[in-house]
Amino acid sequence: MFEAIKKMRMDGWLVFFVSFVVSLVCICPTIYPGDSSLMAAASFSLGSAHPPGYPLFVIVGKLLTLLSLGNVAFKVNLVSALSGALACFMVFQISMEITESRPASWAAALICGMSPIFFAASLNAKGGVYTLNSFMSMCVFLLGIRIIKGRDVFRNSLLAFFLIGLGMGNHQTIGLMGLIILLPLAMRWRDLSVRWALLGILFFLSGLSVYLFIYLRSMALVDHGGLILYSHAWSFKDLARVFFRQAYAFNNSSSTQALEQTFSNNNVWLYGLRNSAYYVALLSVKPVVVFLLIGLAVLTKRPKLFSYFVFSGIVWLLLLGKLVFSGALLTISNIEIVSVYFLPVVPILYCIIAVGFAATLSFIRKRQWSFVARVGTWVLVALPFAFLPYPLGLYNLNSNFLAYNYGRDMLMSLPQESLIMEHGDNSLFTTFYMKGVERIREDVLAIGTGGNKSVFGLECAPQWKYDKLYPKFYHGSNSSISEINDEFALKGKLFIDNSLDLTDVVARFYDYYPYVLSAALWPKNLPAAEFQAGVRNRFKSAYERVNYESVLAAIPSSYYHMSQELLTRYSLSTLFYSDFIMREGDLRDGEAFQKMAFIMAPAKVVLWPYVSFLLKDGRKDHAFSLLARMKTTKRYGDIASIVEEKALSVIGDNDRK
Repeated sequence: MFEAIKKMRMDGWLVFFVSFVVSLVCICPTIYPGDSSLMAAASFSLGSAHPPGYPLFVIVGKLLTLLSLGNVAFKVNLVSALSGALACFMVFQISMEITESRPASWAAALICGMSPIFFAASLNAKGGVYTLNSFMSMCVFLLGIRIIKGRDVFRNSLLAFFLIGLGMGNHQTIGLMGLIILLPLAMRWRDLSVRWALLGILFFLSGLSVYLFIYLRSMALVDHGGLILYSHAWSFKDLARVFFRQAYAFNNSSSTQALEQTFSNNNVWLYGLRNSAYYVALLSVKPVVVFLLIGLAVLTKRPKLFSYFVFSGIVWLLLLGKLVFSGALLTISNIEIVSVYFLPVVPILYCIIAVGFAATLSFIRKRQWSFVARVGTWVLVALPFAFLPYPLGLYNLNSNFLAYNYGRDMLMSLPQESLIMEHGDNSLFTTFYMKGVERIREDVLAIGTGGNKSVFGLECAPQWKYDKLYPKFYHGSNSSISEINDEFALKGKLFIDNSLDLTDVVARFYDYYPYVLSAALWPKNLPAAEFQAGVRNRFKSAYERVNYESVLAAIPSSYYHMSQELLTRYSLSTLFYSDFIMREGDLRDGEAFQKMAFIMAPAKVVLWPYVSFLLKDGRKDHAFSLLARMKTTKRYGDIASIVEEKALSVIGDNDRK
């Protein structure tokens, strides 16, 4: 392995440096919406994230948290930028291996790093899972090329098996590289033996042993407490459940279910290929797709390499497409969540593009167009910088504090020693970070619940830490909703994270009233008027401490669907605030905040929830007056008409009941 590193061309490190610096300019300075805060919190505590736990990423992230620069989340975000730059480095090395053209390899590697999906993943902690997966997959891919060329087949293949096993501790899709590497090995089957096969299994398992980290850290939780350990593994059976993502069996998303369904419905193969080709391959290479076609044509003259590249593309785009991307109709969130699974195929495509670049330069040189050849070389060297304004403009996160402000605003707005129930990634994972790393509002008891579950997860608020503060709540390691004493609600200290989306379990016992980025709950069998008045008073004083100016500043870089969810919550809170102050006669400020709310999130997203609240609050005249005003405007007229029809329908249904 060390000999292979020594042979790496040093000018490839310039590619790494440029790629890393570009990502560093745009990297998120703190936590980012979605899973990033959980990855940062797990790395900080040497714990684990959601299944399958991501032990390798957590270990790498922990190493970077030891650096004396920036906050913890920023340092874990660096995993994304560093591994993304290393993947670009590998594109350069592989391209040089097959083209021996420095300008072609340079251009392909840097443009790869600036392609939309790849660049966006290089800027936040969750994206680091995918850029690290891409880097490790490309290491295996390079070893496959060297095996095809007959260069130290024995050692290169064993190293590939080890990297695949180790990579499984980061993202399980690297297992596809195990299938891909079989093709080069089949080409060199005479160099293999039974001893090699046994050693291959041993090397794979030695890499996979990184998963023992989760078991060992689970034992540490028993002994010492304090870990952010989202994926518990008290036994090897539990460890297997984490590895195979059995926690997601309820929606058919466990690893075993995905494999079982691979060949169960032949009608969706085409959808999977179409989606992966369009939303990943074409989106990533569109500006240089001509060179991709040229590269493929040139590779046909080298049948073994051609078959290796084509087979790799089939495995990633067709097989993985069938596994995870085979929906006939996709939402934006589907595309954003799933497309990054395919990230390793992007560098592979750019290696083919490097062949196209090199072939074009070679064609010019063979015509003895010396001046054109010199110009063409420099054009290739400068070409990546022509793409630079696009990622810098669209994906720049260097001033995006949306998730951090959300977590802080939500927790800081709550009364002392209150209890909040959370059931979304944005809320629950952000709380992991804010309470576990930043140590903000440690008096607040945060518990996780989702869907129709009747028990609450206590990862944010373990019993060893909170049972003295909340003795009435804890009756063991888990507590059900029926065990939550109404005392919390009667004191105005019981909350849920999403203002207008109670789970079925919670809705059986409690009703809600909007609060800052959350909802205050009270028992259904008690009158609401006095409770609501108290909430409104606390809401107004709490909202004045909300960082809504920073929210407005973050809007240009909030394209991610999880960011849109947070903007929606801020928008609704601002609408409620405008309503509360207009009730007291402050029409001028109320209308100003109302306009600001519709800047934070589109009216088509927040208008109906707001009108629904007004109807539920017994103020239908106010609701229809607002809709009447909005119908007269060109910007909001259509959506106001739709919401008005929906409101009339709801009122009619209620009257019939």
